[in-house]
Amino acid sequence: MPKPKSRRSERSTPLNHGDVLSFRIPKNLSEEELAYLNKIKSNDSKMLSALFFDKIQEMVNHTPKITIPLPSDLSLEQYQALKDENAQKVLFQIVQQFVSSSSEDRTVEQPFNARTPLIQNNFLNNLKSGLYND
Repeated sequence: MPKPKSRRSERSTPLNHGDVLSFRIPKNLSEEELAYLNKIKSNDSKMLSALFFDKIQEMVNHTPKITIPLPSDLSLEQYQALKDENAQKVLFQIVQQFVSSSSEDRTVEQPFNARTPLIQNNFLNNLKSGLYND
């Protein structure tokens, strides 16, 4: 007769894709947080796991992320250029310079949309010419 597994041995078993993961809701969770969890659970229970695993992924990557809206009229070529690894590095450098500059240096004198075509064209031309390659 096989020996039954103890709870302790179940905890030490590595997780695999598709395994069920359960945990207790902490007693120190506020009523507001509990109400929010119940709201999410009642709307879409998959949302809870998505929130949980998004946080896990964020912790693994150790990098904060933001979302920047793109113009809706981007061509496929422009979109693919932005997805390129070298383009991502350039964009990261631009953002890094922006956030490290003083607030006076960040003042935009004309609307961003008026400058966008020039920025797009110069960026795409430089990307195509290999200017941003390592």
